[in-house]
Amino acid sequence: MKLPYRRFERGGLVIYQPVISVLVADERFDALVDTGADINSFPTDKSLQFTALTGKQPSTPAQKVSMSITEEGTTYAWEGLATFSKTIERPLLGWLGFLEYFDVTLDNRRRVLKFQPNKAYTGTEKSLWSE
Repeated sequence: MKLPYRRFERGGLVIYQPVISVLVADERFDALVDTGADINSFPTDKSLQFTALTGKQPSTPAQKVSMSITEEGTTYAWEGLATFSKTIERPLLGWLGFLEYFDVTLDNRRRVLKFQPNKAYTGTEKSLWSE
């Protein structure tokens, strides 16, 4: 899959970044692919929702959640680790939960992100055109 970087303006500067729209536990995020991030992180507090449903705090700050990306007529769906907090300013796709499952190429000169599932990927791949 090949996606163009997204254009952002910050403080009078134009910045192009590898951002992917991802569905995480039924909530959509535009997340930066961050090779320096240890784990996926999202700016919401799913742990509070988990506590409200179960009456217990999650045993770890990271939770396994359903994730999916749909681009160019193909959907990749998998379960991956993520952290959730209202203090996180920007959604990040990091090593645990994303980069461990996808081979990613950041082509900065062309401003293109390329990714495909690798051998560790255990999720599903469904094409809109296959049936």
